[in-house]
Amino acid sequence: MRVSSRGRSWHMFFFQSPLAEMAVSHNDFEFLERLWHDWSPAWTIPVDEIAALKATFRQPGELEAALGYYRQTFHPTSAQTELVDLQAKIMTAPIEVSTLGVYGERDGYIGVELLEGMEALFPQGLRRAIIPQARHFVHQEEPGEVNRVLLEFLADAP
Repeated sequence: MRVSSRGRSWHMFFFQSPLAEMAVSHNDFEFLERLWHDWSPAWTIPVDEIAALKATFRQPGELEAALGYYRQTFHPTSAQTELVDLQAKIMTAPIEVSTLGVYGERDGYIGVELLEGMEALFPQGLRRAIIPQARHFVHQEEPGEVNRVLLEFLADAP
């Protein structure tokens, strides 16, 4: 069964809630560990990765900053007025360099179907590398394959 992009992104909507800080930090940030497991269900996340993630979020201001990113996405009216035009341009302007996108085919968060039609935003070319065995943390799950496609992309660069 395929989960819709909206279903995969439920956390983005949950993070709008004033309860998000409490829920995410509960039980030493167990929420984040579960979220990572949802995004890469078959990957055995190294214990030191989870420890580093939680140590980061224990730092003052980190959780608020992370949630602020998601909250700003849905509430652009809270943006700094002097940056509104620049932000609009960034979100709509074509990417004017040849680009490589590396994705995990079994990603539990970003479905590969979201890549369809993106070529129009990359007039200098968009090369997509979809790694079949990878999930959300492609570079950690399949570093050899990521390095191979990256080196191949760089070797073809003008």
